[in-house]
Amino acid sequence: MAFKKIKNWLLDLIFPYHCLGCQQLLENRPYPLCSQCEEELKPFVGWVCPVCFKKLDPLKLKPCPACQKKTKLKALYASQSYQNPIIQKLIQNFKYKNIRSLAQPLARLIMNGLEPEIKNFKNKESLAFIPIPLAQKRYKERGYNQAELLAKEISHYFQINFLPDALYRIKYQTPQVKVKNYQARKENIRGAFKVVRPEKIKGKTIFLVDDVYTTGATLNEAAKVLKESGAKEVFGIVVARD
Repeated sequence: MAFKKIKNWLLDLIFPYHCLGCQQLLENRPYPLCSQCEEELKPFVGWVCPVCFKKLDPLKLKPCPACQKKTKLKALYASQSYQNPIIQKLIQNFKYKNIRSLAQPLARLIMNGLEPEIKNFKNKESLAFIPIPLAQKRYKERGYNQAELLAKEISHYFQINFLPDALYRIKYQTPQVKVKNYQARKENIRGAFKVVRPEKIKGKTIFLVDDVYTTGATLNEAAKVLKESGAKEVFGIVVARD
């Protein structure tokens, strides 16, 4: 792992960044995305029902009546559509190619859209950001948890509790991206999480952070465990919705 990190650092030093959007050579940019392409990525999805994706009123965040029994999430906030090719490149490079600096622009996409909405939550002390944890095996392979980097950026910006150690992944399973069917994903992720610091989440409103929301099986399982351990309500926060 140390060799891989040194190799990536040397490559970044020798070969300057090219924008992942328009491919132009970049100078004095902390991540591989030019200002023009970043400007084009305006938040546009917002709060939706976690099941049917119907847009929700920010002042009335709860699933559609027909969907309430199908999810443990109160609502889902997504900044972008994963069908956007630039977003796909950003997330894939962030997640699989060790370009951790992309946490900054990806988190900013969430923060820019979420900032007006976060004011609807009055008591900041009752709020907390928690990232979806990685299994230890996968964490050791990758060297970092992309959801944790995002949650750290967002929580710092809003000055809201950041609890990276409250939720733990106790099960190593087939990556969800390789499981296409919703029911199969639900079974694959069942029993994967455990709350290890219940006193930190009791009575709190939790913002559960991940990079991409596909079927919702992962966030829903994590939300179920958090609520069983005393969380008041759980909202999903992601960069993009598939």
